[in-house]
Amino acid sequence: YWWDNYVWTIDTRITPSIIPFALYPKQIELVKQLDKYEDLFVDKPHDLGISWTTMGWELHQCLYTKGFTALNISRKESEVQDSGNTFHALHGRLLFMYSRLPDFLRPRIHNPFLIFSVPSMNSVIKGESANPRAGRDTQYKFIFIDEAAFIECLDEMWKGVRNATNTVFLNSTPPTESVNNKFA
Repeated sequence: YWWDNYVWTIDTRITPSIIPFALYPKQIELVKQLDKYEDLFVDKPHDLGISWTTMGWELHQCLYTKGFTALNISRKESEVQDSGNTFHALHGRLLFMYSRLPDFLRPRIHNPFLIFSVPSMNSVIKGESANPRAGRDTQYKFIFIDEAAFIECLDEMWKGVRNATNTVFLNSTPPTESVNNKFA
């Protein structure tokens, strides 16, 4: 109901480009899998909206689950949150969807760089670039690693990430060249 009635996305290939987020069957399956809080691996082609769907799911969890904690990791910091907080980066997508919710569904947030939190729910979504020490600062309910096949330090990073959560979601488009890491 929440997705069908309140969530918006963007598709720059069409006009108007800001459209209701009508989940495709594969996206509905993804949301159901995410709700189970089990490890997940998705080897995805482009344009399936996997990262948009994941950010929408995280937004819902942050808004309605007390104490929800998540960490988003991608190859570069700018892929997690760019300087303009645009929808091109993961946290920009969170803000894009949040800012289009109706007022009665939009609690006060705290949104400094690489953090999206709802103080009234004591929930927080953090972000960081891929690095060997990623995820070692605290415990999380959920960790999302975007474009995992392209992270050179994934094997070393995995040690900290695996100890920081019970639920890791690895996602990536397939690399064209040979990569030697856990995802590949």
